[in-house]
Amino acid sequence: MQGPLEPKGCDRPARGAQIDHAAPWWPTRPDQPPGTTDLDNLGPLCATTNRAKETGGWQLTQTAAGTRTWTHPRTGLTTTTIPTTWRPPNDPRRQRRRPPHPEPPGHHGTGPPDPDQAPEHPSSQTNADPGDGLPF
Repeated sequence: MQGPLEPKGCDRPARGAQIDHAAPWWPTRPDQPPGTTDLDNLGPLCATTNRAKETGGWQLTQTAAGTRTWTHPRTGLTTTTIPTTWRPPNDPRRQRRRPPHPEPPGHHGTGPPDPDQAPEHPSSQTNADPGDGLPF
């Protein structure tokens, strides 16, 4: 993913973003199916916007082209964000990534993540007030 993050108002580069599931992979309601982990459901969000989305009750839908529609939990008002530089993975105009640098001799990676350092699941965080306005 390239270019600035969506939604409007957040101009941080996508390369430093959290990759967000528009439809949560861990549903918040029993009648909600889990979201898929594929390009049709993933997009970059900065940590602040992602946290506001996860804790504020916002509904987010996304098309295969990366367009996202945000729906306010109380009023039902929507805003739509359209990525400016999104390209499908098979688009020949996409920039090719350089191969990673080889590891130094004797270095064998960083190992598995420390389970004591795992981030909290969004449902365990304090809920934001949806009346605080848009999450971005």
